[in-house]
Amino acid sequence: MNVGRFCRTVRWLKPRQIWYQVWRRVQRRWEIRRLAPTAKHELPAFTFLNLTATPKGWNDTSLDLLWRYNLHYFDCLVTTSAPLPLAGEPSARALIERWIAENPRGGAPGWDPYPTSLRIANWVKWLERNEPTPHQLASLAEQVAWLERHVEWHLMANHLLANLKALILGSRCLGRDATRWLRLYRAQLDEQVLPDGGHFERSVMYHAIVLEDVLDVMRLCGTDVAWLKPIAVRMFRYLVNLTGPDGKIALFNDAADGIAKPTAWLRAAARALGVETADAESFADFPRTGYARLTAGDFVLFVDAAPIGPDYQPGHAHADTLTYELYYKGRKVVTDAGTSEYRGARRAFERSAAAHNVVAVDGRDSSEVWSSHRVGARARIVARTVEPGRIVAAHDGYGIAVGREFRLSPNGLTVVEQVAGTGACVTRVHVTSAFADSGLALGGALGDGSGRTDEAFEYAVAFGKLEKGRCVARRFGGGDLEYTIRRADT
Repeated sequence: MNVGRFCRTVRWLKPRQIWYQVWRRVQRRWEIRRLAPTAKHELPAFTFLNLTATPKGWNDTSLDLLWRYNLHYFDCLVTTSAPLPLAGEPSARALIERWIAENPRGGAPGWDPYPTSLRIANWVKWLERNEPTPHQLASLAEQVAWLERHVEWHLMANHLLANLKALILGSRCLGRDATRWLRLYRAQLDEQVLPDGGHFERSVMYHAIVLEDVLDVMRLCGTDVAWLKPIAVRMFRYLVNLTGPDGKIALFNDAADGIAKPTAWLRAAARALGVETADAESFADFPRTGYARLTAGDFVLFVDAAPIGPDYQPGHAHADTLTYELYYKGRKVVTDAGTSEYRGARRAFERSAAAHNVVAVDGRDSSEVWSSHRVGARARIVARTVEPGRIVAAHDGYGIAVGREFRLSPNGLTVVEQVAGTGACVTRVHVTSAFADSGLALGGALGDGSGRTDEAFEYAVAFGKLEKGRCVARRFGGGDLEYTIRRADT
């Protein structure tokens, strides 16, 4: 074990998290002796994370844990074509009954708190439109009772919000008092949704997931949660401004298309509840979250001049401080590498500085990302100025000020690197397949010349789905360096 890295990671945890980390381990040791064996015969074929498989039971360990989690979410009971349409009733009921029969209380991974939370919410939505059987209500009650004893206080952040939402919806469905869970939910939203509307984990994907949860609680709890409406308004303004002209979200930190509901779907659901849903703005700065949107002519620029996330839970953070994404004529031409999985070598690459449009110094990452969801030392924003057409910001992730100036005009983007010191520096720009026929050209320090490389790379457009692009990089020894991405006809 790297003791220094471990200490730099855990020093940020809240005392409550540390206590519950210990308690969860005690719970697991005590409960696992009481688990019944998991069914081993095949289930129907399912497609999750762009992988179709026929699992051998509910815990087929030949499949990735995240895929197995999706199996237990029961998202198949609802679709994304319109707010809350339901799957075919007979097959859905049969699948619910089979899950109850083959997943005894506490079995992994189906009874882990996060999949339990999503399953409770999806079952409640389905039971709204279908007559529940006593057997189904008994199982729902058992899951709610289990979740009450396994709330993820050791993780907190979006997991905690999912737990609390499930306890609110499950309690209401069962005719129980949800006051305690609503009180905790409100307190967590006050902390996690920043004044500018962004979720504090700085993942637009998880922001959209949390927004959908807010809308679900509004719909199912009605006038009891009138206080949620202004929160939803703030959150939607943030989401629409971090959504590109193609309807897809910015890929900062852990983010991918196809996990959260699309922005257009959320707009329809929000409007049905009377939530204001303004269109994207030509210029929008979110100073507490740290992200910004600039528009000039046919260009749309998203910039991450933000902290990596809350200090006590940066599990979805990447070493991507001061990265950006660029659209031209409605198509993304500069992209981050995105997120395609949560484990393994690909995961390590996607979290690294090399996967983002940033400066790396001496081959290091600006934030000490490690394992799948850990961060030791982390970059801090030490300067930030945002105005229409221009952003100047700097961070201290390498022990020196590493700054960047963005200037956007109808002719294109100019980026000025500002490294306060010397070292083996590399700036990278990851261009999509759309760049080749976009009519744009790289210039300045990224034009042809010494120290420039151009290599193939793959970026994630969804979990389990990669596309080919090009990574253009330029080595330099610190100080200032300028490059451009401009229309070739200017």
